[in-house]
Amino acid sequence: MIEQKLLRGNIVDGLPHAGNNMHVGTAAFVVVNPPNNWSMLPSTGGTFGPKKRVVSHNTNANKNWRNFDFLDWLPGDISLTPLTTDVVTGPMSGCQLGTIMYNGVLHAYHVGTQDGKDTANAAVKQTFHNYCVAQGIQPTGFNPLRQWNGNYPVAKKAEGREYVYGIITTNGNFYALFTYGEANGQKNRIAGIQRIAPLAAHVAILGG
Repeated sequence: MIEQKLLRGNIVDGLPHAGNNMHVGTAAFVVVNPPNNWSMLPSTGGTFGPKKRVVSHNTNANKNWRNFDFLDWLPGDISLTPLTTDVVTGPMSGCQLGTIMYNGVLHAYHVGTQDGKDTANAAVKQTFHNYCVAQGIQPTGFNPLRQWNGNYPVAKKAEGREYVYGIITTNGNFYALFTYGEANGQKNRIAGIQRIAPLAAHVAILGG
């Protein structure tokens, strides 16, 4: 349900603008534990400008629909978190996301590929492929950037670069969240959000 709180035109303060660049990938599955249990605070503003939402690094026990796990992007590895609440991950550079049974538990995953790192990308994709074959499973997945339907939204004057995030919900839906960041700052304007159809086979996911 977290996608219902992320509406086009809203300003979101607090979504990370980079992956875990201190992480050294070894082409392995890495369960992020403890997960980043965050929540969206109630919106403010909106009378003469866009509504604003702030990401809190705490959960809201009374309003579970505002809570989500933020799954770190780990370059060179497959990051995982149990899918017990909606998951947001990113920002995206063309990575594959989705759901997979891992050690008998349904997890959200993020295959951590990187621009210009062909050898590392091949290794992490092969690790993902080998696990699926060995376990005899077919995860579902999607690519938020490559499966975006139509032209990408355009930036407004004085905005910075785009930041695209993936959303994986507990009811099995996938979304791409397209935002533009401030030229200098941590706020994002939501320029578009789309529900993305899942790819059903890991070979299609990795090649998508």
